[in-house]
Amino acid sequence: MPAHPHAPAPPPDANEPVRSHRLAIVLGVLGAVSALIAALVIFSSGGTTTPAEEPKAQVSTNSRAVVMGAPKASTTVVVFEDYGSRASREFEIASRDFLRVEAAKGKVRVEYHPFALSDGYSRDALEAWGAVLDGGTAGQALAFHDLLFDRQPIGGKSDASATDFEAWAVQSGVERGVVSAEIERADSAFVDAARDGASDAGILAVPTVRVNGRAVRLGTGVEMADQLQRRILED
Repeated sequence: MPAHPHAPAPPPDANEPVRSHRLAIVLGVLGAVSALIAALVIFSSGGTTTPAEEPKAQVSTNSRAVVMGAPKASTTVVVFEDYGSRASREFEIASRDFLRVEAAKGKVRVEYHPFALSDGYSRDALEAWGAVLDGGTAGQALAFHDLLFDRQPIGGKSDASATDFEAWAVQSGVERGVVSAEIERADSAFVDAARDGASDAGILAVPTVRVNGRAVRLGTGVEMADQLQRRILED
């Protein structure tokens, strides 16, 4: 039988305040347990929730090269490259992250030997890098090496000035006054020594990449980076 349209509403549930109070107690207990678990996790991890930094490769230099990785690494990669070469830039960017990771693992040791095949950006960048190699740290020389490829102008024409190179060196961590005079002064001796070193090694093209003394086949920079990665992972 349908309810009368004017029937009074049912009385409120007298137990509703009790249920709400119990729910509040349960939520409070759960919150306290969560806080306790979080505190235990932080305490067991040394008092911090910051993730551990990725391992970094050892970096050193010699008179004409920057070297990344442990001396006793099972694989040695030697790269002859030109800051003004498009193929060198392609290889550098395509292989950079992979080689950093493998060097940090202690598996690979990489030697970067920049030299200049021509004037323009090739020579100017090499002279600036030589100044950082001489006046900065090994890590700064590697960072500047990367940045010089990243900032390579299209076509190899040097639009970069001494002021630009100095700013990029500072961006790489070098103190502004450390290499400014060296960058502004052309150092033909360093350029000549780098070229002679490449010639003595029988380098005829850039990039030339050797893995444990065996040359990676010439191709585009990306193709050579792919060959390099396959060879290292197969060893």
